[in-house]
Amino acid sequence: SEMGLPDGWTARAKANSNYVIYSPGQKQRFTSKKAAFEHAGIDAPPAKKKAKKSGGNKTKKAKKEEEIVEETVEIEEGDPPWRTEAHDFLQKKVKVTIDDGSEVIGTVLGWIADSDVDTAGEPGFVSESTGKPACLFHVKFGGSSAIDSQDYEAYELEGRWI
Repeated sequence: SEMGLPDGWTARAKANSNYVIYSPGQKQRFTSKKAAFEHAGIDAPPAKKKAKKSGGNKTKKAKKEEEIVEETVEIEEGDPPWRTEAHDFLQKKVKVTIDDGSEVIGTVLGWIADSDVDTAGEPGFVSESTGKPACLFHVKFGGSSAIDSQDYEAYELEGRWI
């Protein structure tokens, strides 16, 4: 198994030490090892973390702003990196049904344009339905959700906005 993932999972190393990881049958694409391992339902190997500065006493608003920044930083990894501005879907709420049948609410925090390419010159994302480069949107779900995040094509989000 690649990177300790279950059989059927594939991981492709990118030039900048990041990975694109696919679930069996390439049904879902992950740009972080953490998200792939969580989706697979297994513990990820320990990640290297930078020391955090002490925050002191912060207001709820300051803490919330810090959480948003941390989420944005978390999704910027990848090749190509997630864009965090210049799309109408950004910061919009969406309700989706996940594999276990439950409905979860998430926020679109990033996107990859259909024109984006990785460091090897390959498209940032190729749609399984069309076989052509397409936009991809990164949705982050709340802490009580069964999943942390998931990537969707635009058509998968249609009719799910709240």
